Amino acid sequence: MSSTTEVRGYEVAEFPRECRANTAITQAGKITTRKNVGSQAFDKNFTSTTTAVALNVNSPLELRSQLQDHSTMTSTSKTMHAWQKHFGSTTAVRAEVPIPACPNDGLLIKIHAAGVCHSDVALLNAEKRPDTWPLDKYTLGHEGCGEVVEVGSSVHGFATGDMVAILSVAGCGESSCGECSRGLAQICQRGERYGIGSNGSYAPYVAIKARAAAKLPENVSAEHGAVATDACMTAYHAVVGTGQVRKGETVVILGVGGLGFNAMQIARSSGARVIIVDKRQEVLDEAVKFDIAEEDVVPVGEGIVEFVKRKGLVVDTIIDFVGVPETFGGAQEAGKLVYAVTQRHDADKKCEQYVLEVKLS
Repeated sequence: MSSTTEVRGYEVAEFPRECRANTAITQAGKITTRKNVGSQAFDKNFTSTTTAVALNVNSPLELRSQLQDHSTMTSTSKTMHAWQKHFGSTTAVRAEVPIPACPNDGLLIKIHAAGVCHSDVALLNAEKRPDTWPLDKYTLGHEGCGEVVEVGSSVHGFATGDMVAILSVAGCGESSCGECSRGLAQICQRGERYGIGSNGSYAPYVAIKARAAAKLPENVSAEHGAVATDACMTAYHAVVGTGQVRKGETVVILGVGGLGFNAMQIARSSGARVIIVDKRQEVLDEAVKFDIAEEDVVPVGEGIVEFVKRKGLVVDTIIDFVGVPETFGGAQEAGKLVYAVTQRHDADKKCEQYVLEVKLS
């Protein structure tokens, strides 16, 4: 991996250029889409309108397309249009809301790009507000990147004009917090969750705590910065943090979607041999274009256990981005399984992205 920058307790990697397959970018109103898209990035080119719209979507691609069509500023300087989740409804609502004030301990960010993730669809489908979430209505968008336009009075280290990526779950940062004090801010229940219960980046502006901002390196675009804190960092923590993948090891990636595709590239850049598993032939074909050897692609229909035995492989780590009994069961002959999935609670449809290491005997 290339050099990293320590930002307020978070390690923000300058990912290899190959980790850019997960974006669809709009430039001058035109969408340019690469294949194998996971999180979809889009610029917000705001124009004046007052049209009210509700979206009913079933996929991140569909959501991204409709958001791009309708993302607008209002004609006044004090309000803006935002795409919101309203509990009691499973459609995205385009609402006119006040431009947020800059908090004393935070920043006001003008959004340049935001990502559309499959989690956004799950969040829209949630019917009941979790007890720990304060708002009945909130602005979606948990992958955002933009420009600092105002700095809180107690904030140091940031200036207007800085480009920052937004950490959607930066935690509360309190020493008394069991999660934050152990480096697990992403599962902290006290802090704001931008776009996941707290107001996020599907709007021209968002107000955040300073600890949720990571300065963007000059050679990284807003589009890539937007998805890096979620689609890339989740994969990075699974491979480098929890998985502790090393040069010369053999790693199996189960599921080559948005997270899996990034994990595949991060593992490769760490010097590991990467075996990939997916049911979609077109995804496997795309992975080969990113330097995955054809002999390291498990054929569609063949189980991972059968493939490993047939090839005589010794697998160091399996990283599961699918999280279903079929993939979990197929991985149990490995020495270490990293389980990186989206957790869904049936009671309240609350979604949390987390990385959990399960050591198997």
